[in-house]
Amino acid sequence: MSKKIRAFIAIPIENSVKKKIAEIQDNIKTNNNWEVKWVKPDNIHLTLKFLGDINSEDINQVENSLVKSVKNIKKFSLKIKGVGVFPNLNKPRVIWVGINDSNSLIKNLYKRIENNMHEIGFLKEKRSFNPHLTIGRIKNNILKSELKQTLIEYDQFNIDFICDSVLLYKSVLKPTGSEYSVISDIPLT
Repeated sequence: MSKKIRAFIAIPIENSVKKKIAEIQDNIKTNNNWEVKWVKPDNIHLTLKFLGDINSEDINQVENSLVKSVKNIKKFSLKIKGVGVFPNLNKPRVIWVGINDSNSLIKNLYKRIENNMHEIGFLKEKRSFNPHLTIGRIKNNILKSELKQTLIEYDQFNIDFICDSVLLYKSVLKPTGSEYSVISDIPLT
């Protein structure tokens, strides 16, 4: 009988960027009395495709599809810019750091992965792709004025990093939060 693995595809984030994001998280924690479940900095990544529970024997097929997806894509620079919330200021649930994709490099990579994963049986995502890094999940109501002020404070936050690989991750849900481990690291050219 096949073992199920909860898996997703993502771009890893450099440690220097994770450190900056941890500083933002700490600053928001210190200056606000919000009830937020913060993402551990080590777990921050740019999700390209959530696969869900997959059979362990399908890993090889997923890896081959990923290799096909990144073929001839050169490593590229990403700009992380600003802090925002989903779905909106009136009902914020997720705090994120934005990704500036002005050259559509991430969107093109996303589309290739999405199409190749669809070819091997994964459903296409219904929502439009909005590249971001989730840094926290809001658990209580926040004053809109406080939230707006916090977002303004981080509007000028930006940092560059290099995307040089795509990772296939395994995710294990635990009471202390999700634990991620890398199944495959597929380098860009």
